[in-house]
Amino acid sequence: MKTISALAILILGTTPLFAADTNVVSQARVKRLLVSNTQGEALGAMVLLNEIRAGRTNAALESLEFKIDNAIVLVSGQMDELDACGRESGTDFLKRMKAYRTENPRKIECEIYGSPEFRAVALQTIEKAKQILSGIKTESSQQAESTVPSKAAPSASSDVR
Repeated sequence: MKTISALAILILGTTPLFAADTNVVSQARVKRLLVSNTQGEALGAMVLLNEIRAGRTNAALESLEFKIDNAIVLVSGQMDELDACGRESGTDFLKRMKAYRTENPRKIECEIYGSPEFRAVALQTIEKAKQILSGIKTESSQQAESTVPSKAAPSASSDVR
């Protein structure tokens, strides 16, 4: 039996992995989750490759952008449950996603959402991801804040009308 890192929890998702009182994960369960995750990734890649090969690149782009939105929401929602190492990894991830979205602002590439209900949920996820990233401080945004002069209160000698 081995302990599992916070990064593995981020990768494997939100399923509770720890035994009630031992804080240890069974190797069989970790392997099942890794295999399941790998299968899901491969199936997702296959769908995207089929979209690209069929000339539907906008559908592939939208699928990948939505995957990022989901990851942003999931990681942000789990931050409080992680140890310091996991929170640092999650924060770094969110900063990278913010940098990506700063360079590539989110727009809906094409309609892939099918039903109005699924589209509504997708739009909520997209908006939530945008809100999460708006609250993330990156090094460049912190540097920009430090170079902006603070607004000082007008002095007694300044001309106030």
